[in-house]
Amino acid sequence: MEQNTRWSLKYSCCVKCGGKEAKHIARGLCVYCYNAEANEKNRIRQRNKYGLATEKLNYEYLHEEYVIKEKSLEDIAKDINCSRQFVYKKLKAFNIPLRTKQKARELAYNKNKFIFKRVDETGNEKLVVYDKIHFNEKFFSSWSKEMAYVLGVIYTDGNIYPGSKLDPSRKTTVTMPRLTISQKEPELLNKVLKLMNCDAKLNYRKKLVSGEGIVSGALYWFSITNEKIYNDLIKLGLSPNKSMTMGFPNIPPEYIRHFIRGCWDGDGSIYIEKRSGSIRASYISGSLRFLESMVLELEKTGLSAKIIYKKEYENKSGKKSCSYFFRYVKKEDCRKLFHYFYEDVAPDEYLERKHEVFENYFTTLKKTEVGHSIKPKELFEMFEKGCEERNYKITEAARKKLQVIFQILDMNKDKTSLNPSIAMKIFKKAIARQADRIRGIGTVKDEMLCTIIEDDIPPAHLCNR
Repeated sequence: MEQNTRWSLKYSCCVKCGGKEAKHIARGLCVYCYNAEANEKNRIRQRNKYGLATEKLNYEYLHEEYVIKEKSLEDIAKDINCSRQFVYKKLKAFNIPLRTKQKARELAYNKNKFIFKRVDETGNEKLVVYDKIHFNEKFFSSWSKEMAYVLGVIYTDGNIYPGSKLDPSRKTTVTMPRLTISQKEPELLNKVLKLMNCDAKLNYRKKLVSGEGIVSGALYWFSITNEKIYNDLIKLGLSPNKSMTMGFPNIPPEYIRHFIRGCWDGDGSIYIEKRSGSIRASYISGSLRFLESMVLELEKTGLSAKIIYKKEYENKSGKKSCSYFFRYVKKEDCRKLFHYFYEDVAPDEYLERKHEVFENYFTTLKKTEVGHSIKPKELFEMFEKGCEERNYKITEAARKKLQVIFQILDMNKDKTSLNPSIAMKIFKKAIARQADRIRGIGTVKDEMLCTIIEDDIPPAHLCNR
């Protein structure tokens, strides 16, 4: 009975105030005394913490650490063991000027404080330190062949963004003006960075598929945040969201070919047509006005006048859109374009892949045109390459027959001209003979359609006719 009337199991009343009205909490204390004791301990900790901080955070200390050593508020707070807000309050009290956001950001860049996660092309996450980017700020202030080339790349694969500083109406977290260039391959971006003396790192975005099934391909990209770069590009004719409205910039005549080469490396194509084996050059753009000006400039160099075609399609979001394109199909036009683009131009100023298509085609063509005699092994390799490019397989018996035919042709060089065109002639004849052969077969399997057998190879005396 006595146990039920006691205030707690161990205590008959509060050990501090002696009362029984308030319930017991812990250590023989009622709720009021327990809370009072906890609050007093907290006040002592706060006095110890901020009392020491107040003693250290005098004018001399803050001027030395914040102004001279350029420490951040957070770094000072960690040294003193107080809050960032308390340091800020003391700076205001001593009338020490606070640095601007831009200055604070520059200091953070220099001290490698920007660290974030980035997914590389292998799909692995890694920590990246975001260093301050160095570049030639005056790169677009005056014309040069390097500047004209990079400008062409930006006209096709670049985008400029004003940020909230130049366009306060935009709802964005991006404050400063920015230039971004993106490409499916890193080669072109690396060359642009080198020409601009820029040490920005390439970022990689893996392939994305939205909830609506819209696919965004993998991309490499880099950005430069700088108001002067942005303003210079605006003066040169660029504008945000330019692809459908951009016009051809006013370029000094001696730099036009470098600008067009930059555009072509972005949105142009150089390829060998599989059916005919002939070279083709085409260009596509969302702006008809831009394309019309480009065609006129190319006509001035002696290339043929071209018709611009319109192509309508649905974009990734399902909206109807259109693009415009023209194409060079004549060998002489492509030859002139080759010299126009690359004559006296350093490898750092063009996309190697497109240059290689041009060079390989016209090097081979030159050998053919001068009647250059080549070895049977080279002819056989050309025939195999033609099969590979057009997804044809060749049987071992057909290979042996071909090798014999090329040896016969090589021995009869005085009667016939042994040149690269023979490989293409034999290939076309073989395809024609294969079509005649399988035409009489009732059931034709897919493998038969793309296989060249011994009987499809024409006799030696028919190969050069």
